[in-house]
Amino acid sequence: MRTLIAISFFAFFFGGSALACPGADDERYHFPSCVIPLPEADEKVTIVHGRGPSELSSHHLGEPKKRTKLVTIQIAENNSKNYLVLSAYEQTIWRFIGDVRKVSKAIVLGATGIGPDGAGVIGLPKDRVIFTSPDLAALSSVGQTSCTRMFKACTPAQWFGEGMGFGFWFHERPSFHPEPTQPRQRNVDFDLRYLSQGTKSGGTISIVMTKASGTIVKIDPHLVVSRNHPQPYEVLPGRPGLEKLVESGALLPANSDDNKHIVQTYGETLSKRYRSRFDPDFLLIPSVDYIVTKK
Repeated sequence: MRTLIAISFFAFFFGGSALACPGADDERYHFPSCVIPLPEADEKVTIVHGRGPSELSSHHLGEPKKRTKLVTIQIAENNSKNYLVLSAYEQTIWRFIGDVRKVSKAIVLGATGIGPDGAGVIGLPKDRVIFTSPDLAALSSVGQTSCTRMFKACTPAQWFGEGMGFGFWFHERPSFHPEPTQPRQRNVDFDLRYLSQGTKSGGTISIVMTKASGTIVKIDPHLVVSRNHPQPYEVLPGRPGLEKLVESGALLPANSDDNKHIVQTYGETLSKRYRSRFDPDFLLIPSVDYIVTKK
């Protein structure tokens, strides 16, 4: 067994470089294409990207049962027809507050690795929320290499230029599958802004946090417009979930006597063979944050 491990280790570090993508400039981005209601001449377009620190929703959006962010968009009083395009890396529920009457359309692209099923909206009438329908079957023809980056959600770059991706500039123009049928929109034809956490769009639209980042905010799942009905977590994400697992006995925290006893017992057993007169007190496992029990 030791020989096999050594060979695998050697191959990974000395042969793996041939398989790795040489650099970011060599990456190729592949997206499904979508058809959306294009902005009208009198609509102000804002690309909203839900990245960075945020609150967490008390409910997730189905499979996979990953944590779901809660991003609050505040609409100030204004005289515009606001056309919003919503994109995010993670599963996200978008909560609208303020003068929501001024939102004419909210185009929901969804989460990059899941698509529109990984998104929901609170605070807007259902008829103003438009979920995209990406053609994922068309992506199956893409040849896979170490430089291939594939996404399951459409990107604002399809309509509004390379700089309007998922919060980063593309090194190469992304490829769309199938080739889009809708034309690129020219920025001179409408009022275009880009918005992410910590920025404001002309004072009219902003992303706000009502509580500290990572705080779980209770929502009413019946108010969410989404393709997947929001479900409560079996185990809450973050620290609240860890605290519940400790209370139930499923986890032993580092400050518990049982944790300390197990770490000391196994630590001593595993460490003895590596000790020498130069380091007689060597400990292979000095501490463990949590130990999983059978409960």
